[in-house]
Amino acid sequence: MELVESIRTEHDLDLEQTRLLKILVKQLSQSSQLLSRFDKGDYTFLDEAPFSQFGGTRMYIARFDSKLGVVLIRYAITQR
Repeated sequence: MELVESIRTEHDLDLEQTRLLKILVKQLSQSSQLLSRFDKGDYTFLDEAPFSQFGGTRMYIARFDSKLGVVLIRYAITQR
């Protein structure tokens, strides 16, 4: 996942952040429904499977803190 590695390097993500990002990117790239929700700003899917088994929204926010917005925006831009 070249995109994930690029974001990891640019934003100095640790291993857990990188793992969570890989899960997010993989799921968004495989599901047009999730991608549509993401594009609409609906991030509630983070509390659904498979994200819920990794801690859901709380884990993503806790692990990414202010970096989450940057990571999500970058992903959205690269998908257009």
